[in-house]
Amino acid sequence: MTPTHFHQPSPAFGLRWKSNLFGPVPAWAATPNIATIEALSRQHLCADNLSVKFLTGGAFNKVYLITVSSNTINSQKSYIFRATLPVEPFYKTASEVATLRLLRQRTSLPVPEVFAYDCTTENELGFEWIIMEKVPGVCLREVWRDLSLERKTIVVERLGQLSKELRGKCRFDAIGSLYQPAELSEADLEVAVATDDSDFVIGPIVNSFIFAGKRKPLIKRDRGPYRSDREYLLALMNVELEDKRLLLKLISGKYDKSNGLATVK
Repeated sequence: MTPTHFHQPSPAFGLRWKSNLFGPVPAWAATPNIATIEALSRQHLCADNLSVKFLTGGAFNKVYLITVSSNTINSQKSYIFRATLPVEPFYKTASEVATLRLLRQRTSLPVPEVFAYDCTTENELGFEWIIMEKVPGVCLREVWRDLSLERKTIVVERLGQLSKELRGKCRFDAIGSLYQPAELSEADLEVAVATDDSDFVIGPIVNSFIFAGKRKPLIKRDRGPYRSDREYLLALMNVELEDKRLLLKLISGKYDKSNGLATVK
């Protein structure tokens, strides 16, 4: 896919925030159009004979199953189409794509191949999206109770091996999120930290603690990348402190709401 060299933050179409016991959580205010998903899938998978159905969804994403039928008898291929809310416009999708690609290059983890994606909402669907390989398998929680002790031991040992591999092959010099350099703006590239692979850099972090609810428009955030644990923890503390300062101003009536999204001074 053509890189987005000069990206602009996507408008928050389809996104609203609601509160629960644990704080603000994203909610879907609009539903992705299935017909549009089918059209995008045909275009990027170069396949005419396909169908799309809703598979599952969560706080940030809605996932659809793409089934492509071929001329061969009983031959089908399955893909995943994932639409995401613009909770952290551009950065969330761009970083997820880069992370999947790095893991496929460096490790044996069974992560899906990404075939196409759009990090903006400036498309027919109105949402950021990814088309990726459907990795075969079932959710462990669905079969765990029925597994023998021997099979459970094999699963746990394999998870340990994969964790060790991640620690050994994916070590970096900063805390942040991974990106493909060609997709970052010049401002982001100025602060990005290089990795030992020129295809990837460490840039601004995608962290729900920083962008959840009203924190994104109201607070000037330090999103890194951070050179140390201390820098990272200080950034999280500053977000919390700014939240408290805003709350005090709201309580005292000194907060200027004239523009709706005034920055706390």
